[in-house]
Amino acid sequence: MPVHCAAIPEGLFESEVFGYDKGAFTSAFRSKQGKIELAGSGTIFFDEVSEIPMPVQVKLLRFLQEKEFSRLGGNDIIKSEARIISASSVDLQNQVKEKKFRDDLFYRLGVIPLRLPALRERREDIKELVDFYFAVMKKQFLCKAGGFSHGAMEILCGYDWPGNVRELKNIIERILVLKGNKSIIEPYDLPAELKTVPRRAAYSLKTEVEDFEKRLVKETLEGSGWNQTRAAENLGTTRRILRYKMQKYGFGNGQKENSGN
Repeated sequence: MPVHCAAIPEGLFESEVFGYDKGAFTSAFRSKQGKIELAGSGTIFFDEVSEIPMPVQVKLLRFLQEKEFSRLGGNDIIKSEARIISASSVDLQNQVKEKKFRDDLFYRLGVIPLRLPALRERREDIKELVDFYFAVMKKQFLCKAGGFSHGAMEILCGYDWPGNVRELKNIIERILVLKGNKSIIEPYDLPAELKTVPRRAAYSLKTEVEDFEKRLVKETLEGSGWNQTRAAENLGTTRRILRYKMQKYGFGNGQKENSGN
C-alpha cells in the first residue's frame, strides 16, 4: 500500500493514513478506512517520509511501537500487523538535527537502513539502465532505432544524472520520441543539457570516425544483400579492404554473407 507523503495535504494526512469515523468532521458522513487499515497484514510504503507532518509523526510512532491505532474521531483500538517500509530523498539525520523530523521516529524506522547510492556513484549501472529503458520504450513507441553510437553512450555514461534513474528514464523517452526513427542515435541527437557541462571528455574524433565507418559498412552490405563485391564497389574500395573492415567490426561471423560469385 503506497503512501506518497509529499502529495497529501498536511490537513488530510492523518485521515488518509489512519482513516476516520463517521462524524469526525463536518463532511465525514460515513467512516473510512485509512491506508494502514487497508494494508491489512501486508506492507505500507511511505515514500518521501520526511514530508510527514510533525503531529502525525507522533501517532505514527505509537503505531510502530504498539502495532495499534485509532481512526480520526474514533475511540476503538485497531490492531495491525502491517510492515512499514519508508524512503526519503533527503538526509533524515540532517532533518533530525534541524528539528524537522522526530529523532525517536527516525530511530524506530531505521531498523534496517538501506542506502541507494546516486547514479553518479555507480556508473557501471548506467549503460545497463540505458539499454533496458531503450529496449522497453523502443517496443512501446514502435521505434526503428538500433541503439546509441559509442560516442553517444559515452556522453550518457559521463553525465552526473542529478535526477538519478527517473531523469535517465525521461531522457531516453525524450530521445526516442524525437529521434526514434534514426538507425543510430548520435551525440548530436542527445539533449543539450547532457553536453553543456561534461564530466569528462565524452568522445574523440577517432571514435566518431570509427562509429561512422562501421555504420556505413553495415548499411552498404545490407543494401547490397551482403554481396561483398557489389558493396566494395559502392564504397569505392576493394573487396580485400572491405573484408578487413568486416572482420574489424565483427561482420564476418554470424552475418549473412554472399561472396559475390
